[in-house]
Amino acid sequence: MSLNLPDDAQCLRCGYTLHGLQVSRCPECGRPFDPADLRSYRLGPERKWIDFHTPPGRWHYAALLWLVMLDPMSQPAGGMNVPFGCFVLPILPLVGLFVTIDYLVRIAIRLTDSSRRASSPEKPARGRHRWVILPLCAILLISAGLTEWPLRLRFRLSRGALERAAKAALAGRPPHCPRLIGAYYVERVMVSGTVVEIVTGQSIIDPTGFEYNDAVTTGDAALAPKWRAVEW
Repeated sequence: MSLNLPDDAQCLRCGYTLHGLQVSRCPECGRPFDPADLRSYRLGPERKWIDFHTPPGRWHYAALLWLVMLDPMSQPAGGMNVPFGCFVLPILPLVGLFVTIDYLVRIAIRLTDSSRRASSPEKPARGRHRWVILPLCAILLISAGLTEWPLRLRFRLSRGALERAAKAALAGRPPHCPRLIGAYYVERVMVSGTVVEIVTGQSIIDPTGFEYNDAVTTGDAALAPKWRAVEW
């Protein structure tokens, strides 16, 4: 026997039409409801905005594009590959704007909807892990800006290969470039006395890279003795 529900009764979560059901659970998303409690379902035309209380959609993975910012953060003096800078960086603010607005709207709706959800427990929605994408990306980028960990990590992984290339250049055998040295794509290697200049990127105006000075023992705190991150 069908439940006593209005003709326009709809599921709060997915908007499924509940009229004619014989059990008090939405067959589409699994959310339970109480036919006697108008707070557990809605009436009237489907309201799309209510869908925003569910986890962010798969398009929220676009927030991961923010992580490409870790590339210039891991480059000496914030340099970058020119095509990277021209084609990728300009879209990041737009991606960030749309993802952040969508995320904040969902959070606001969940907060205002919390009392109703508490009175009518629902089946956990799929994709709950997508709630952490935006905060995780933001934390990674903020920590990168505060601690320079992308530069430290990438240089540490590349230090052995870079030092071998620098010493070979001082011995008159500079590596043929462009090529990958360690985790850096090196455009060219130049020698001036005891100083080896390793160009790995480009700022808006000038080349950027590492400088290895065999005649000194000091260097940048984020790197190692004899090494400096420079913009020529």
